[in-house]
Amino acid sequence: MAMIIRENAPFNFMGLPPEYSDENTAQIVIVPVPFEQTVSYGGGTAKGPDAIIDASRHVEWYDRETGREFAVEKGIYTAEPFYYNNGDALASFMDGLKNYVRQFLANDKFVCTLGGEHSISLPVIEAHHERYKGLSVLQFDAHADLREEYDGTPYSHACVMRH
Repeated sequence: MAMIIRENAPFNFMGLPPEYSDENTAQIVIVPVPFEQTVSYGGGTAKGPDAIIDASRHVEWYDRETGREFAVEKGIYTAEPFYYNNGDALASFMDGLKNYVRQFLANDKFVCTLGGEHSISLPVIEAHHERYKGLSVLQFDAHADLREEYDGTPYSHACVMRH
């Protein structure tokens, strides 16, 4: 099967047209979070969400394994990115991100967050845990990320799984 290239597709997840990417009707929400504040090795994590969204515009909608087009069946809305304003306290950013995710969960949306560095996982997991009490988290990472704080902040990527 040939790859479908949608170069003129909308800049949203999978390049979906409005009938499959409407906020009110889509069951899935992509939340881009171009966050890069506590990285300790290399940089560029803030570019991650746009890079993933751009690459997704070239993904085939049809899933051969299931014989379905989930993006069409469920709809995928790409939310406005949630930005960190330099100068804001990291704690207020994390609270704001948790509240941003909560609003989608309150509308029974399946939320997928695209980062940025993985310290953004903490408020996203907290928002999901509030809604789904039996939530389990499976982490794949080269490091345990179990520090109490790193570089003077408990919100570092090196602390996310401890908290």
